[in-house]
Amino acid sequence: MVRRLYLHSKYNPIREVETIIEEYEEVEPDTTVIFYGTGLGYHIDLFLQKHPDINYYIYEPIPELLYTYLSYNSLKRLPSLRLKDIILADNVLDIRKFFNQLVDKAGGKYIHVVLSSHKNIFTEEYERFLDLFKETIKDKKSSIGTNLAFQERWILNSMKNFKEVLSTPNILLEKKGAFKNKPAILVAAGPSLDEEIENVRYIKGKGLAYIFSVGSAINTLIHHNIYPDAATTYDPGVFNQKVFERIKEKGISDIPVIFGSSVGYETLINYPGDKYHMITSQDTVSNYYLKNQDGESISIMQDAPSIAVVTVQLLYELGFNPIVLVGQNLAYKGKERHSEGVYYSREVSEKEMEKGLWVKDVYGNEVLTNEGFNRMKQQMEYYIEALPNIEIINTTKGGAQIEGTSFRELTSVIDKHLKERVAEDNWLEGNKTQYDKGYLKTQSEKIDRAYKRAFKLIDEYYDIINIIEKLINNQNFNQSKKPMQN
Repeated sequence: MVRRLYLHSKYNPIREVETIIEEYEEVEPDTTVIFYGTGLGYHIDLFLQKHPDINYYIYEPIPELLYTYLSYNSLKRLPSLRLKDIILADNVLDIRKFFNQLVDKAGGKYIHVVLSSHKNIFTEEYERFLDLFKETIKDKKSSIGTNLAFQERWILNSMKNFKEVLSTPNILLEKKGAFKNKPAILVAAGPSLDEEIENVRYIKGKGLAYIFSVGSAINTLIHHNIYPDAATTYDPGVFNQKVFERIKEKGISDIPVIFGSSVGYETLINYPGDKYHMITSQDTVSNYYLKNQDGESISIMQDAPSIAVVTVQLLYELGFNPIVLVGQNLAYKGKERHSEGVYYSREVSEKEMEKGLWVKDVYGNEVLTNEGFNRMKQQMEYYIEALPNIEIINTTKGGAQIEGTSFRELTSVIDKHLKERVAEDNWLEGNKTQYDKGYLKTQSEKIDRAYKRAFKLIDEYYDIINIIEKLINNQNFNQSKKPMQN
């Protein structure tokens, strides 16, 4: 028997929505409103009659309902200049994009007006709406904290690394798409890496895939005398140099490093191996000064909470497929947070265990993690969903489940996917990237002119302040106001 469900009262839909709108008698003029659930739009019409000057979005997660709403309602009736967008929210990627844009533009003042019957019928969609909204707010707060903590370091690093950028190849300009459908192993320093060391050694020895070490995993690999095809790094902090301390001490020159251009500049000093760069979104220096010689745009790697997330972007741009995650726990394993050989790591404390949160692991069980790891996981999921036509296999035993990946044990991946030698010894060989020197010169001259103008304005400012100060000292208060008005 088919059960009918109504989004509106059969008898008096206007009175029904009046009870919804009564909750919003006082709405500040600069508030942004999200109408959640369209129905036939009675609640939208009534709300806008009472508050015609607000900016608003119409958000509908059910395609059939949005089609019905648009079929029976003319958008010309709505205050269209105040309508910012109509969102069909039927996939997570679009929802995240919408929330990110909303939080950036709305200045923190927003409410959502919910069609109650819609929320009750489509409970799962409404819970997803709330969860992703809360998640976006949390990410934005974290992003603001990160920006405050690292904004000076990003500028300092970008300036000090600029010479390295000019003297090393841009891997994306030189090798973009060059490794189409070649398998890549992304090795992270999660504690489960210890179980896969011999498998990684086998893959490297047979050249069955290209091996990329991210972050601290380089220490585990060299601890076991395994040299990856490249190590990637981008962390702007001073501590990041410690990750590569052992390589420098041992003088290992066989491991190329691919660095984000805003990486902690100390990391690159005296690095014994070859260096390749990628321009990061936080590098305002290179983004201002550099342009490719042939006029092509320079690919930018978007900043993320984890070098693994940045490296997934990089490997995708280089054409690798599939990408196989190893040691990507993003969670604790007992009291371990890192694999063997990460000599600066420490055990998870009791306090950290108490503050931890439980997430689903690759087997469907619960595993303990922290806010930082969980944010990395969410960002990884976000980028995986945004990258089309790519297979990402997670082989991390006991690690957090990463949406968009399939879990398989590494031995199974070797048997089914890694059957022949693909890795070449000199895979990174190429020319030093030739940036447009004319453009660099033009931008440098612009900066020089702006610098001189800034100093001139500062001198004028101090002259005015001195005049005002003298007039006030002479108690000539009326005259003191005139320079400020000019």
